[in-house]
Amino acid sequence: MAKKQMEESKLQDLKSQIRSKEIGRLYVFHGDEKFLLHHYFSQIRKQLLDELTESFNYHKLTKENFDLYTLADAVESLPMMAESTFVWVDDIDIFKFPDTDRAKLQEIFSDVPDYCTLVMTFETVSWKPDKKMKKLWDAIQSNAKIVEFPKQSQRALIDWVGRRFAADGKRISNDLCSYLIDITGGTMTALSGEIAKISAYSGADAITRSDIDAVTEPVMDAVVFQMTDLLSQGSYGAALENQRRAKADAQFRLARAEEYEVPPCVNRCYFFNPFSVEILQKVMARIIESWYADPREILLFFYYPSDDFMAFLMTVDELDFYDEIDCSDLFEGNGARERIMIFRFPYYIGDKE
Repeated sequence: MAKKQMEESKLQDLKSQIRSKEIGRLYVFHGDEKFLLHHYFSQIRKQLLDELTESFNYHKLTKENFDLYTLADAVESLPMMAESTFVWVDDIDIFKFPDTDRAKLQEIFSDVPDYCTLVMTFETVSWKPDKKMKKLWDAIQSNAKIVEFPKQSQRALIDWVGRRFAADGKRISNDLCSYLIDITGGTMTALSGEIAKISAYSGADAITRSDIDAVTEPVMDAVVFQMTDLLSQGSYGAALENQRRAKADAQFRLARAEEYEVPPCVNRCYFFNPFSVEILQKVMARIIESWYADPREILLFFYYPSDDFMAFLMTVDELDFYDEIDCSDLFEGNGARERIMIFRFPYYIGDKE
């Protein structure tokens, strides 16, 4: 209970800093609720940067371009035609660095200039501070505001879902809020997309269960729970129907890839070297169009990619290279293309430097 109250206090402090426009110099953002992490990150970014000077004063460091000298340069760079600089370090496990690098990090964290805000976010990499590395931990604990964004309680989510629907001019009962939370897994990121779809679909002021069921795809855990609940009640026909609907969630579309309009719910795309690079260019244009219309993180997975594919993907301005998965152990031989290359459209338009 004490830990929960402490974390809530840190979040309240962050909100107060944003409201009073007194942004700090060093933050660590982590936790399961990525929607809140992105929200408060965006609030800080909007306060510190403007469109005219952002390209000079915004520095994003990932595992692709991170090193201590680049970080030190970014933190120490004076703002150009603005009052502040903003440095974002994304998914870097600082506790795995060797002793000499950790000593340099301690210096950086202990002396972030007044004009700079450094935010470290942990999404795909877990925030697991090694407190045995006392000097580094003390430097972080003494200078950073460490904010956890946990998965929200059912009560908090019900209130939030109701407010989101109200913003769309819709009403929804608490029972239906709970139902929607249960079938989507209960994260605000998932709920946000589903609320937008349901509001667009519903033609009435009040949301009904049929509106939710018409456009919402339940997560598998929710489907299994519903089936178990129905079976325990002896509702075998309803359980069978539930199973049928779950199978129906997988859909196949016969269409020309370059003509397919990518829906806003799509955030993962898989390619098994399926067509020529000329068609890939047109497919990518469709994905980019969808991303600009509904900004969201999209991951693209390319298994066994050709050299032509890789050469083209590296030229797409909107894309970041995200990760590589070595698949050479799957089959005999030593095929250089036995890998999955992952590219990423960032959560916010403009995140790519």
